[in-house]
Amino acid sequence: MTKGYLCLLVLILLTCTGSCLSATQIPSLPDKSAPINGIQSTNWNVSTLLSGGFNAFGNFINQQQFNESFVTCLGDIEYVSKSVGQHELWALKTTIGNLGISVTSVDIKDVNNIKNDTAAIVSFVILGCFVALCVIGTVLEIRTENTTEKNSSERNTNDQQTNNKEHNGIQSSDRIQRKNFISGTKRLLLTFSVRKNGRNILNSKAPPGSLGCLNGIRVLSIVWVILSHFMETLLNQVENKKDFKDLTSTFWFQVIYNGTLAVDTFFFLSGLLVAYQFIRVVKKTKRISGKGMGLFYFHRYFRLTPLYMIVLMIYTNIAPYFTEGVLSSPLTQSRPENCRKFWWTNLLYINNLYHSGRQEMCMLWSWYLANDMQFYIISPIIVIPLSLGYHVIGFLLLFGMVAGQIISGGYIGWSVGDSGLANSHSSEFFEEIYIKPYARMGVYAVGLLLGYIITNEKNMNISKVKLLIGTVLTAACSMLVTYLTYDKYKEDGDGWNSDANIAYETMFRPVWSLVLFWLIYVCLSGYGGLINTILSWNVWIPLSRITYAAYLVHLIILSSFMADLRKFGYLNMFYIVNNYIGILVLTFGVSFILTILVESPFVGLEKVLLNR
Repeated sequence: MTKGYLCLLVLILLTCTGSCLSATQIPSLPDKSAPINGIQSTNWNVSTLLSGGFNAFGNFINQQQFNESFVTCLGDIEYVSKSVGQHELWALKTTIGNLGISVTSVDIKDVNNIKNDTAAIVSFVILGCFVALCVIGTVLEIRTENTTEKNSSERNTNDQQTNNKEHNGIQSSDRIQRKNFISGTKRLLLTFSVRKNGRNILNSKAPPGSLGCLNGIRVLSIVWVILSHFMETLLNQVENKKDFKDLTSTFWFQVIYNGTLAVDTFFFLSGLLVAYQFIRVVKKTKRISGKGMGLFYFHRYFRLTPLYMIVLMIYTNIAPYFTEGVLSSPLTQSRPENCRKFWWTNLLYINNLYHSGRQEMCMLWSWYLANDMQFYIISPIIVIPLSLGYHVIGFLLLFGMVAGQIISGGYIGWSVGDSGLANSHSSEFFEEIYIKPYARMGVYAVGLLLGYIITNEKNMNISKVKLLIGTVLTAACSMLVTYLTYDKYKEDGDGWNSDANIAYETMFRPVWSLVLFWLIYVCLSGYGGLINTILSWNVWIPLSRITYAAYLVHLIILSSFMADLRKFGYLNMFYIVNNYIGILVLTFGVSFILTILVESPFVGLEKVLLNR
């Protein structure tokens, strides 16, 4: 009753102060009342409310989206259209705020109905098939483990009886074929066993020949990626944007600005492992065959693509049903409709070259996978000469890749007019430089070089003087590439001109690759000390096995969480830590499930198909 009287009081005050509203160019409101959930409230057409402030908000408002919508005195907003975005919400919040009414939450009326979505239903059926295969594989493994010696002896007895029959040649041949078929089918189904795959993932013992420190670097890098994307989405989801702007000008926040270096870390690690594994195989087999090269490419495609396509399917057909709010994330502006049109570019790993614009690309963050696959395809051009002793050719090619990144990044950055994702030319920079292989290949090349060195150097000894000088220079370079932008973004700074931006964007990634080179080289040489102990901690091993899935799904989880909010958050340190930890834990949890359901089974299937 009290709230009902409050609404009536507001209506009287609005009627009495009509002249004041006219002075502020807020239109008069229709006098309509209707009970909502038993509570008396005043209903206003939202398009009428917004018409007074329409021009003031840069024509963000599409009034047709608000037809038949209403605002209540209780501070709740319910939209008919799910297409209403954060700009509209801000405009509505501000316009109604001029009337002395605060908006506390937002709700959606027209939530999508999955019953009419064939693609979503088919997607759920496909996921159900994976779950069913995992159940069958797990049950089969349990039954296999419980097989008694009696069954084994009975099989031996049956085999002897079969061999004693006159026409045993035909029967034993049929039985052998049947047994081989059953055995092969069984092996295929066992690859889906949750118990087996779960044990493999959670096993914290380092496999022989592994490079221990890479596990910690890989996990910390994906944590860095998720943190950077999380902070980027907050800009559009918090109410106190002035406080957020002040936060971005602090010294420590430069780690967030330069979080893109974490992606370069993955490129570096990928190049290192490709060279390390390829050269070791060549040394062992003493040859390079066409069949071996075919398996080299098949392994990579079969290893990455199944999980990639499953996540793409979830993003396209299922993820839209995860959200019912209006606070969409700018990181997911590549709408699911793009995937329905251009999914094949992802399947072919060319989505960073073809239909690669922000408004066209399917899964905006999947550009990394395209680059990584393209680098993998051309890597034999470098590692084969290095493996066969043609060092000069290999080193020249490596140098060409590094020089190509620097030259192309600088020239195209100059032609674009500026460089950086936070500048006025950010869209052009993203599409012409940031996602292109020629602007990333140098970091990958430095990784290839380190892989070659650690494979060929038997005694990796470093003198104390070299260790000291190298460590000091590496520490200085890491601080520069991570925190130099403080001079650009600090509160009392003058910013950087386009030349400074281009110079920084051109050089800080190659410099970061040198930092990684020295850090990993020192750790693998036995001089890493405490840093190597931390990075080689066995706890990182299980987490490192699900980082690929984590990269694929983290933005789906993050954007779903943000877009499902009913109101703007209030930024403070607790808000950041609480929500980030939740996103991080949920990401790794979902990644673990997807790795068990999809990625690990296909790793096992490859071994079965290749009889390994």
